[in-house]
Parts: sequence; C-alpha cells; structure tokens
Amino acid sequence: MTDLDYALIKRLQGELGRLRQEEILRRRSANLPMLTGPDAVQHGKALVQKVVGDYESNLVESGSEPVTWEARQDLVEALESRLFGAGSLQALLDDENVENIDINGFQHVYVEYADGTTAKVRPIAGSDEELVETIQTLAAHEGLSARAFDVANVRVNLRLPDGSRLYAVQSVTKQPVVSIRRHRHPRVTLKDLIGLETID
Repeated sequence: MTDLDYALIKRLQGELGRLRQEEILRRRSANLPMLTGPDAVQHGKALVQKVVGDYESNLVESGSEPVTWEARQDLVEALESRLFGAGSLQALLDDENVENIDINGFQHVYVEYADGTTAKVRPIAGSDEELVETIQTLAAHEGLSARAFDVANVRVNLRLPDGSRLYAVQSVTKQPVVSIRRHRHPRVTLKDLIGLETID
C-alpha cells in the first residue's frame, strides 16, 4: 500500500464532483430520471475511473513519471470511499478484524484488532482540518437530520451505517480526537438462542 497524496485526492475529488454535477444538469435539461441505487453506484465508479485515467494521461503528456498500478488502485479506492463511504476511514470500517479505532490528531491512527493486538496505521487524512471535514460529512448524513461539528459544537456522538459508534471532539483539545467502537458481532435472536440450545 502506497502513501496517499491527500492534496491530489482532494483535487481529483473536486473534478469528480464537477463531472457528477454536469451529469445531474444534463439529465435535468433532458428530462431524464436521476440515477439511483446500483445504477448510481456504477455511474460513480465509471466517473472515478475517468478522473484517474485523465490524471494519468496528463502525467504522460507532461513527461512526468506515470503512476504505478498499486498507486492507481489506491487512488481509485480513496476516491470511491469518499464518493460512497466514509472517505479514507472506510477501509478500516470495512475490515472485519478491526475492533476499535482511535485517532489522536490526523497523523496518529491506532487500531485494535479482534485478537487483542494493536497497531498504528497510516493517516486517514492529510491534515487535522481534513479529518474534521471527514467527521462533518459523516455527521451531516447521520440519521434524518444533520449533526453539527464545529467550533460552536465541539463534540459529536453518532452511529455509523454499520452500527459502529463514533465520538469526536475538537477545539477543546490540541488536535481533533476521534474514537470509534465497532459492533462486529451480528444481533442474536431468540430463535438463534434456541438453535444453539442456550435456552429452550
């Protein structure tokens, strides 16, 4: 896994947003239905490939060193995570072995695994400001209404789509602090307990 260039990702994300907006306006002007569900996901992934492909072409045309296959995959993954998930945090949320995630400032990300081991992993953001933006995006899509996370609302506590609990604080600490507690185990029903002969 390569080190991510967050400035590049942010620039490509802006280009991705521009292309998506153009498609929305095109469909509106042509009275076409908006893409939803799997069609929207497929279209989003196609736009990611186009943005990354255009970036590669520009590198070649300018005489710069082309990106490696691994770096390209990391770019695609980072952009898709920002488009469909929780940004660079999504890769950790998708890892079934991750039990807890603790972030003390953007550069210090620690993961506790299900087997009890802990490890420091690469940053999920390029700066504290970008880390705060990631949490703000998650808070804005939590539940039926937006949850503020700013200098006037320095703490936020929310449930992520996978059931994990996220707590974040900023401003009153030297750097933003984020704590995520996972709920990896599925909910057990009465029928499951009877099947396991735990109860009759």
